[in-house]
Amino acid sequence: MDYKSKLITLREERELTKSALYGGICSKGKYLSLEDETNTTSVTISEMTAILDRLGMGWSEFIEYTDLSTKKNMSYGRWKLELLDIAQNLNDRKEVKQNLTDFIEKIRNSNFNTTQSFSIYIAAIHLCVLLDLPISYDRTQIYEFALNLYKDRNEYYVVDYEIIGNIASLLTVKELTTLADYLFPCQLNRGYTHDDIVQISATNIIEFLIKQKEYSLASEWIEKIRNMIYTKGFIKNTLTTLKLLFLKEEVKFRITKNIKHYLELLRYADLFKELGETVLHKAILNDSLHQISKEYNIEIPHDYLLYHNYYTEQLDQLEDKVDY
Repeated sequence: MDYKSKLITLREERELTKSALYGGICSKGKYLSLEDETNTTSVTISEMTAILDRLGMGWSEFIEYTDLSTKKNMSYGRWKLELLDIAQNLNDRKEVKQNLTDFIEKIRNSNFNTTQSFSIYIAAIHLCVLLDLPISYDRTQIYEFALNLYKDRNEYYVVDYEIIGNIASLLTVKELTTLADYLFPCQLNRGYTHDDIVQISATNIIEFLIKQKEYSLASEWIEKIRNMIYTKGFIKNTLTTLKLLFLKEEVKFRITKNIKHYLELLRYADLFKELGETVLHKAILNDSLHQISKEYNIEIPHDYLLYHNYYTEQLDQLEDKVDY
């Protein structure tokens, strides 16, 4: 694997001999397994931690530097890349439908023998729903599988939040909130990636509740998530926090019909545009402001309408559709 050559580079740039790295930590044979693919001996996690300490590098930096974190190195990641590849070629709906159907059937045949296979299955179904492609699935089976996955546990991981973030559009409000109550509030001090996915999944849940016109319930979830992300030990994503504030104003407008909340929505739309966050800006215009204008007979200001028309002329990409 490439990490072996990169480890050699790290050692040589620091002008360290092999023995200087492993001495007092592990045997020569164990260390050589890190640099030589023909050596099958393994070091322990604690031994590797000590070796990295001598290199002056933490685990997270080493994993990123050696490219071990990329999707291609894991079966789950390769599934994601395959789904992403399908979704980036949307010109031929017939072909997209066939590719997604084949992909879903392949994952379904795995009998969900891992949490990751269930997660990618849900992501693919979710994409079909959002692209308005006909797809059959058993809602009850999906709910029961997820319920069995979440109950009787104290620890939840990124993949669990990826599932709950994509499963919303496939379930009833009661089913979704029953599952979500297991995962929120989340555990603290779990790192950036974990907390980022937690926030994305939470906003997906709130958006689903708004679409179902469950405004009081959406307000409760907004406050629950706000309290969570401001808790010490949680890594806040500023963009997601802004999105949460946007959703709060949307709920207030839908409840009160007060135009000042609509003006706040326009202000947030401008903010996302100025920040260069095209995906969020597009979602806000197409999924929120445009829908509000139709439901409440409000004329969208000309500049916002131009952006809306521009976005609707483009084919949606997966990063606009599925958060995983």
